[in-house]
Amino acid sequence: MRQWAWLFPNRLILADINAAHYILVKKESDFCKGHLDDGSPLTGSILNNSDSKSESKRILSYYLSSNQIKSTYIPLICECTDHLILRWKTHLMSSKNNHFVKMDMSECSLRLALDIVGETLLGGTFGACASHNSDSEGDQLTKCMLKLTLQIFTQRHLTEKIINEAHNSDEALFIDELVQKRWDMLHKQQSPRHQLTIDDTKLLLFAGSETTATTLSLTLLTLAIYQDMQSKLRKELQGLTMENALKNNYLESFLREILRYWTIAPFITRISTISSKCPTVNSEKNVHIPRDTEIDILTWSIHHSQAYYKDPYTFSLFRTSKQQSKGKCPYLPFSIGTRMCPGMEFALTELKIIVVLLLEQFEFSIQKSKKELMSLEQEFLIDWRHSVLHTKQHIILNVSHYHNSDSEMYN
Repeated sequence: MRQWAWLFPNRLILADINAAHYILVKKESDFCKGHLDDGSPLTGSILNNSDSKSESKRILSYYLSSNQIKSTYIPLICECTDHLILRWKTHLMSSKNNHFVKMDMSECSLRLALDIVGETLLGGTFGACASHNSDSEGDQLTKCMLKLTLQIFTQRHLTEKIINEAHNSDEALFIDELVQKRWDMLHKQQSPRHQLTIDDTKLLLFAGSETTATTLSLTLLTLAIYQDMQSKLRKELQGLTMENALKNNYLESFLREILRYWTIAPFITRISTISSKCPTVNSEKNVHIPRDTEIDILTWSIHHSQAYYKDPYTFSLFRTSKQQSKGKCPYLPFSIGTRMCPGMEFALTELKIIVVLLLEQFEFSIQKSKKELMSLEQEFLIDWRHSVLHTKQHIILNVSHYHNSDSEMYN
């Protein structure tokens, strides 16, 4: 039988959904979240020790609530996406090629993600999509985030020298000053009951942009590869109001499969606070977990296991897992349990709106082979501090106008 757990001195690596549910749901109070090392700029945030920061959790839950999303954020996300659309249309108009332009989806996705998190949660857009000025705040922030997330956070082992250089780099200092300025502004506007710490404000900037940017760029890559899926999705959404488009089953299934197939958060880390026996997929065997053991739950491996999914390396819509009927669905893009990502609904709503609005205006294509691009063996970088996947190379796609001969979409 295939091995699902590997126990080393003070470390356990798991790719077992039964064990994952035991640790993340059934006995979650016996396992605390893993600690961030000094290589992360978020060590003072709720991400590092959420169990001792109930007030921060309450405030974050307020800002990321369904009510806030529906009543406030949806039109702001639409507005930010419109700025990206205008940016691309400007490139198309000025291009010598009348048919398409090559666009860096990795950079554009980050620009949009930064503007959205700024507009919705940090007091106003950074102007990363609207501005073409290299000295603008949004442009500088984009460059700083690209360097930190792709060159610093993806280094597996950081020496003290590298950590000190990273914390004192021009990029880190620029972001610190920017967060301080936004935090000062927000504190003048917010009631004391809804005021986050400056560390958690910085967390919103990083968590609200890094994962979204990667997910969006891979989403657009997938649409460019599967032209029939792109056409089908556009047809499904045509004529719908935004409210109904957000509820569309085809769009829901498409993004659900994006999050399974690409698994942007490839692992979940916990630390055992007591000794325990953890059940596995083989009901006859338990894994003994000593106290103070660091545990890595490999969501990537769970999402691509033949034990849980038929043809896991195929991108397939409307799929169901083999264990879904047993109440332990092997689907963990936002983790599970009370410590799961509080921004799940915000992130899904954001992705849906962006896809809806971009498909209304543009078509996406690419020349490389489908097999080469969708291979899970292609090279990725991992932000080891925050468990975020990045493609090693920027995703470059052909973007062209979509000419709709029928009625307009999304009234």
